[in-house]
Amino acid sequence: MKKATIILLLLISFSSFSQEDYASTNIDSTIIQSLSKKIIYFDKEWNEIPKGKHKYYRLLSISEYNYKGQKLFEVNDYYKNGKIQMNGYSTRVDTIEYIGLSTYYNHDGTIYRYSLYEYDTFKDVFPQVEKYASKIKHCDIPNKTLHIKFQPRKLKYIGYRNSDGKRIGVWHFYHKNGKYIVCDFKNGISPTVIRLYNKNDELIRKGYYNPKSH
Repeated sequence: MKKATIILLLLISFSSFSQEDYASTNIDSTIIQSLSKKIIYFDKEWNEIPKGKHKYYRLLSISEYNYKGQKLFEVNDYYKNGKIQMNGYSTRVDTIEYIGLSTYYNHDGTIYRYSLYEYDTFKDVFPQVEKYASKIKHCDIPNKTLHIKFQPRKLKYIGYRNSDGKRIGVWHFYHKNGKYIVCDFKNGISPTVIRLYNKNDELIRKGYYNPKSH
């Protein structure tokens, strides 16, 4: 009788743990199992192709991060030789919808780009980009993405895009000689104000640029 009671309690405990474990991820167990086996292959244009002629491949897993009560999927893209090309996060696996920080790598392992989606939500989760964000004026537009690119090891540009992909607010574009251009995109509406600074942050000149005229 005692053995039967113990076995019953163990079964109930195991069943409760499994349900709670899956519930905490909000992801169906079959998806979890399939992710561990799935490898997606791409050509140089990132079109999905069979294994063999691929230039990149992708692995998906469940991440440690949550967004609006849902576990995020971690996306890891690799060059054909197995070196990391991109690490990021998505709300879905059938169609990748990036959220949080995406980090892009050169063949030698150096970082050449950051994209922080939903910047205001995730800026404290991924503090490594804040030292770059602090260089530009904060933008109050919601649901914005922070973009940072290097050329290499030195900054190439920093700025925000809105949910439609348009540049918004103040962007910095850097030259190798230390000079940099500051553009105020006024929420994506032209013309934009342009200021050129030297490496000592001294204003050299100011002007306007109208994208519609180019």
